[in-house]
Amino acid sequence: MRLLILNALAAAILVAGCAPPPPGGGNTIVTASADTGTGDKEPGLADIELCDAEEYRPLIGSNIAAVTLPAGPRMRAFSVDDIVTQEYIPQRTNVLYETDGRIIRVYCG
Repeated sequence: MRLLILNALAAAILVAGCAPPPPGGGNTIVTASADTGTGDKEPGLADIELCDAEEYRPLIGSNIAAVTLPAGPRMRAFSVDDIVTQEYIPQRTNVLYETDGRIIRVYCG
């Protein structure tokens, strides 16, 4: 009897997991900015940078040896061949350069 009740309960839980989402869509995740139709994008979370990447983007194309970057946990410069950790820190500025030293990308993370 106990086994029958447990099997019935397990089946009910499995069937409940297959139910359609509630009307209204429930929680929505926005991953891009909305287009206002005028060619201007409405600011969204994807447009917000929490690091200083914008300040260092003019360095793209420069040689890493010719620039001075601040030292500290909020700045990281590395080559395309370097092994780096993959944790995402929104306040950290990453400067990526080619093996010849040319800076190719500056981004947050």
